[in-house]
Amino acid sequence: MKQTKRRGKKKAKKRARVIPATQGLRKVAEPKDIVLNSQVRDSGGKVIFDDHTLCSQFLRDYVDLPYMKGIRPEDIEDVSEQYVTLFAEERNSDRVKRVHVGGGSAPFFLVSLIEHKTAPDYNVCMQVFRYMVYIWETYEKEAESIQKGMAKREDFLYPPILPIIYYEGAKSWNVPRDFRSRIREGSIFEKYLPNFEYYLVPLRDYSNEMLMEKKDEISLVMMINKLQTAEDIVNFRQLPGKEIEEILKDSPEHLVNIIANVLRE
Repeated sequence: MKQTKRRGKKKAKKRARVIPATQGLRKVAEPKDIVLNSQVRDSGGKVIFDDHTLCSQFLRDYVDLPYMKGIRPEDIEDVSEQYVTLFAEERNSDRVKRVHVGGGSAPFFLVSLIEHKTAPDYNVCMQVFRYMVYIWETYEKEAESIQKGMAKREDFLYPPILPIIYYEGAKSWNVPRDFRSRIREGSIFEKYLPNFEYYLVPLRDYSNEMLMEKKDEISLVMMINKLQTAEDIVNFRQLPGKEIEEILKDSPEHLVNIIANVLRE
Protein backbone atom coordinates (compact mmCIF):
# COMPACT_ATOMS: atom_id res chain seq x y z
CA MET A 1 0.00 0.00 0.00
CA LYS A 2 2.80 2.39 0.87
CA GLN A 3 4.41 1.76 -2.49
CA THR A 4 1.09 2.53 -4.23
CA LYS A 5 0.78 5.87 -2.38
CA ARG A 6 4.30 6.82 -3.27
CA ARG A 7 3.62 6.11 -6.91
CA GLY A 8 0.48 8.22 -6.74
CA LYS A 9 2.35 11.15 -5.27
CA LYS A 10 5.03 10.95 -7.93
CA LYS A 11 4.95 14.13 -10.00
CA ALA A 12 4.83 13.92 -13.76
CA LYS A 13 8.18 14.77 -15.34
CA LYS A 14 8.37 18.31 -16.60
CA ARG A 15 8.77 18.45 -20.35
CA ALA A 16 12.12 20.02 -21.26
CA ARG A 17 11.93 23.28 -23.20
CA VAL A 18 13.25 22.87 -26.74
CA ILE A 19 15.79 25.61 -27.44
CA PRO A 20 15.97 26.76 -31.10
CA ALA A 21 19.19 25.51 -32.64
CA THR A 22 20.19 29.00 -33.81
CA GLN A 23 19.78 30.57 -30.36
CA GLY A 24 22.80 31.41 -28.27
CA LEU A 25 25.47 29.85 -30.45
CA ARG A 26 27.87 32.76 -30.05
CA LYS A 27 30.45 31.76 -27.48
CA VAL A 28 33.30 29.67 -28.88
CA ALA A 29 34.24 26.57 -26.89
CA GLU A 30 38.00 26.40 -26.58
CA PRO A 31 39.69 23.28 -27.96
CA LYS A 32 42.04 21.54 -25.54
CA ASP A 33 45.80 21.28 -25.75
CA ILE A 34 46.41 24.62 -27.44
CA VAL A 35 50.08 25.27 -28.13
CA LEU A 36 50.87 28.95 -28.54
CA ASN A 37 52.99 30.11 -31.46
CA SER A 38 56.29 31.56 -30.32
CA GLN A 39 56.92 33.61 -33.46
CA VAL A 40 54.71 36.00 -35.37
CA ARG A 41 55.55 36.89 -38.92
CA ASP A 42 54.64 40.45 -39.92
CA SER A 43 52.67 40.86 -43.13
CA GLY A 44 50.71 43.58 -44.84
CA GLY A 45 48.13 40.91 -45.60
CA LYS A 46 47.83 40.07 -41.91
CA VAL A 47 47.04 43.73 -41.20
CA ILE A 48 43.97 43.47 -43.47
CA PHE A 49 42.42 40.65 -41.46
CA ASP A 50 43.53 41.93 -38.04
CA ASP A 51 41.75 45.27 -38.42
CA HIS A 52 37.98 44.82 -38.66
CA THR A 53 37.41 48.04 -40.62
CA LEU A 54 39.86 46.86 -43.29
CA CYS A 55 38.49 43.31 -43.12
CA SER A 56 34.90 44.49 -43.70
CA GLN A 57 36.05 46.68 -46.63
CA PHE A 58 37.94 43.70 -48.08
CA LEU A 59 34.85 41.45 -47.91
CA ARG A 60 32.62 44.11 -49.47
CA ASP A 61 35.07 45.06 -52.25
CA TYR A 62 36.86 41.86 -53.18
CA VAL A 63 34.51 38.94 -52.41
CA ASP A 64 31.86 38.57 -55.08
CA LEU A 65 29.00 37.47 -52.83
CA PRO A 66 25.94 39.75 -52.32
CA TYR A 67 25.78 38.49 -48.70
CA MET A 68 29.03 40.38 -47.97
CA LYS A 69 27.84 43.81 -49.09
CA GLY A 70 26.29 44.74 -45.75
CA ILE A 71 29.14 43.68 -43.47
CA ARG A 72 30.22 46.22 -40.84
CA PRO A 73 33.33 46.19 -38.62
CA GLU A 74 31.16 45.55 -35.53
CA ASP A 75 29.78 42.36 -37.13
CA ILE A 76 33.23 40.73 -37.04
CA GLU A 77 34.68 38.86 -34.06
CA ASP A 78 38.19 37.43 -34.07
CA VAL A 79 38.35 33.82 -32.82
CA SER A 80 41.75 32.94 -34.33
CA GLU A 81 43.36 31.91 -31.03
CA GLN A 82 40.98 28.97 -30.72
CA TYR A 83 42.08 27.52 -34.06
CA VAL A 84 45.30 28.92 -35.54
CA THR A 85 47.39 27.88 -32.56
CA LEU A 86 46.46 24.23 -33.15
CA PHE A 87 48.64 24.12 -36.23
CA ALA A 88 52.27 24.70 -37.24
CA GLU A 89 54.32 27.84 -36.59
CA GLU A 90 54.22 28.75 -40.29
CA ARG A 91 50.43 29.23 -40.11
CA ASN A 92 50.58 32.04 -37.54
CA SER A 93 49.25 34.64 -39.99
CA ASP A 94 46.04 32.64 -40.65
CA ARG A 95 42.90 34.20 -39.24
CA VAL A 96 39.47 32.85 -38.26
CA LYS A 97 36.57 35.29 -37.89
CA ARG A 98 33.05 34.74 -36.61
CA VAL A 99 30.73 37.09 -38.49
CA HIS A 100 27.15 38.04 -37.60
CA VAL A 101 25.89 40.03 -40.60
CA GLY A 102 23.70 42.89 -39.36
CA GLY A 103 24.08 41.59 -35.81
CA GLY A 104 22.01 38.47 -36.59
CA SER A 105 22.17 35.43 -34.30
CA ALA A 106 23.24 32.86 -36.92
CA PRO A 107 26.90 33.46 -37.84
CA PHE A 108 29.14 32.40 -40.64
CA PHE A 109 32.86 31.84 -40.29
CA LEU A 110 35.64 33.37 -42.35
CA VAL A 111 38.96 31.52 -42.65
CA SER A 112 41.71 33.59 -44.26
CA LEU A 113 45.04 32.05 -45.23
CA ILE A 114 47.74 34.50 -46.30
CA GLU A 115 50.24 33.02 -48.70
CA HIS A 116 53.57 34.91 -48.77
CA LYS A 117 55.48 32.30 -50.75
CA THR A 118 56.93 33.13 -54.17
CA ALA A 119 55.26 29.98 -55.56
CA PRO A 120 51.74 28.64 -54.84
CA ASP A 121 51.21 26.03 -52.13
CA TYR A 122 49.33 22.98 -53.42
CA ASN A 123 48.27 21.89 -49.95
CA VAL A 124 46.29 24.95 -48.80
CA CYS A 125 43.05 23.10 -49.60
CA MET A 126 43.84 20.47 -46.97
CA GLN A 127 44.73 23.18 -44.45
CA VAL A 128 41.39 24.89 -45.09
CA PHE A 129 39.62 21.54 -44.59
CA ARG A 130 41.31 21.10 -41.18
CA TYR A 131 40.01 24.48 -40.08
CA MET A 132 36.51 23.64 -41.29
CA VAL A 133 36.41 20.40 -39.30
CA TYR A 134 37.64 22.12 -36.11
CA ILE A 135 35.15 24.99 -36.49
CA TRP A 136 32.18 22.64 -37.02
CA GLU A 137 33.25 20.35 -34.15
CA THR A 138 33.52 23.34 -31.81
CA TYR A 139 30.14 24.68 -32.94
CA GLU A 140 28.57 21.27 -32.29
CA LYS A 141 30.11 21.07 -28.79
CA GLU A 142 28.75 24.50 -27.99
CA ALA A 143 25.25 23.46 -29.10
CA GLU A 144 25.47 20.35 -26.91
CA SER A 145 26.58 22.46 -23.93
CA ILE A 146 23.45 24.60 -24.34
CA GLN A 147 21.11 21.60 -24.58
CA LYS A 148 22.05 17.94 -24.82
CA GLY A 149 20.98 16.39 -28.10
CA MET A 150 20.61 19.74 -29.92
CA ALA A 151 23.10 18.79 -32.65
CA LYS A 152 21.10 15.65 -33.49
CA ARG A 153 17.90 17.56 -34.21
CA GLU A 154 16.52 18.41 -37.64
CA ASP A 155 16.56 22.17 -36.98
CA PHE A 156 20.28 22.20 -36.09
CA LEU A 157 22.47 23.32 -38.98
CA TYR A 158 26.20 23.91 -39.08
CA PRO A 159 27.38 27.42 -39.98
CA PRO A 160 28.72 28.23 -43.45
CA ILE A 161 32.47 28.79 -43.73
CA LEU A 162 34.05 31.04 -46.33
CA PRO A 163 37.70 30.06 -46.95
CA ILE A 164 39.78 32.84 -48.54
CA ILE A 165 43.33 32.56 -49.84
CA TYR A 166 45.00 35.98 -50.03
CA TYR A 167 47.99 35.39 -52.29
CA GLU A 168 50.83 37.94 -52.28
CA GLY A 169 53.23 36.04 -54.55
CA ALA A 170 54.42 37.24 -57.97
CA LYS A 171 53.87 33.93 -59.81
CA SER A 172 50.50 32.94 -61.22
CA TRP A 173 48.36 30.77 -58.91
CA ASN A 174 47.83 27.69 -61.08
CA VAL A 175 46.72 25.35 -58.31
CA PRO A 176 43.31 23.60 -58.59
CA ARG A 177 41.00 25.16 -55.98
CA ASP A 178 38.78 22.16 -55.29
CA PHE A 179 39.41 19.76 -52.41
CA ARG A 180 38.82 16.65 -54.53
CA SER A 181 41.87 17.45 -56.65
CA ARG A 182 44.09 16.61 -53.63
CA ILE A 183 42.66 13.07 -53.35
CA ARG A 184 44.05 10.20 -55.41
CA GLU A 185 41.32 8.85 -57.73
CA GLY A 186 39.20 11.80 -56.63
CA SER A 187 37.05 11.75 -59.77
CA ILE A 188 36.20 8.05 -59.26
CA PHE A 189 35.23 8.51 -55.58
CA GLU A 190 33.76 12.01 -56.00
CA LYS A 191 30.28 11.06 -54.73
CA TYR A 192 31.76 9.89 -51.43
CA LEU A 193 34.26 12.67 -50.76
CA PRO A 194 33.80 16.13 -49.26
CA ASN A 195 34.23 18.77 -51.92
CA PHE A 196 34.50 22.54 -51.83
CA GLU A 197 36.48 25.37 -53.38
CA TYR A 198 38.30 28.18 -51.62
CA TYR A 199 37.94 31.81 -52.70
CA LEU A 200 41.21 33.09 -54.18
CA VAL A 201 42.26 36.76 -54.11
CA PRO A 202 45.56 36.95 -56.07
CA LEU A 203 47.03 40.39 -55.41
CA ARG A 204 49.06 40.30 -58.64
CA ASP A 205 45.87 40.33 -60.73
CA TYR A 206 44.81 43.76 -59.47
CA SER A 207 46.39 46.80 -61.13
CA ASN A 208 46.87 50.01 -59.14
CA GLU A 209 44.15 51.59 -61.27
CA MET A 210 41.67 48.83 -60.37
CA LEU A 211 42.47 49.21 -56.69
CA MET A 212 42.21 53.02 -56.76
CA GLU A 213 38.68 52.75 -58.19
CA LYS A 214 37.44 51.47 -54.81
CA LYS A 215 38.50 54.72 -53.08
CA ASP A 216 38.93 53.21 -49.64
CA GLU A 217 41.70 52.36 -47.17
CA ILE A 218 41.80 48.63 -47.93
CA SER A 219 42.76 49.35 -51.53
CA LEU A 220 45.68 51.51 -50.40
CA VAL A 221 46.93 48.73 -48.12
CA MET A 222 46.69 46.22 -50.99
CA MET A 223 48.64 48.57 -53.28
CA ILE A 224 51.36 48.79 -50.64
CA ASN A 225 51.35 44.98 -50.31
CA LYS A 226 52.10 44.78 -54.04
CA LEU A 227 55.43 46.60 -53.67
CA GLN A 228 57.97 43.86 -54.45
CA THR A 229 60.22 45.37 -57.12
CA ALA A 230 61.79 48.75 -57.93
CA GLU A 231 59.28 49.10 -60.77
CA ASP A 232 56.38 48.59 -58.32
CA ILE A 233 57.73 51.42 -56.15
CA VAL A 234 58.07 53.73 -59.16
CA ASN A 235 54.48 52.97 -60.21
CA PHE A 236 53.23 53.56 -56.67
CA ARG A 237 54.93 56.97 -56.51
CA GLN A 238 53.20 57.96 -59.75
CA LEU A 239 49.74 57.53 -58.22
CA PRO A 240 47.73 60.78 -58.06
CA GLY A 241 48.44 62.33 -54.66
CA LYS A 242 45.11 64.16 -54.53
CA GLU A 243 43.15 60.89 -54.84
CA ILE A 244 45.17 59.32 -52.03
CA GLU A 245 44.59 62.40 -49.85
CA GLU A 246 40.87 62.18 -50.63
CA ILE A 247 40.79 58.56 -49.40
CA LEU A 248 42.68 59.38 -46.19
CA LYS A 249 41.10 62.72 -45.28
CA ASP A 250 38.22 61.17 -43.29
CA SER A 251 40.06 58.00 -42.24
CA PRO A 252 40.25 57.22 -38.51
CA GLU A 253 43.68 57.95 -37.05
CA HIS A 254 44.37 54.28 -36.29
CA LEU A 255 43.88 53.37 -39.99
CA VAL A 256 46.23 56.14 -41.13
CA ASN A 257 48.81 54.80 -38.65
CA ILE A 258 48.32 51.23 -39.93
CA ILE A 259 48.94 52.35 -43.53
CA ALA A 260 52.01 54.33 -42.46
CA ASN A 261 53.39 51.30 -40.58
CA VAL A 262 52.85 49.01 -43.59
CA LEU A 263 54.77 51.50 -45.75
CA ARG A 264 57.70 51.45 -43.31
CA GLU A 265 58.04 47.63 -43.35
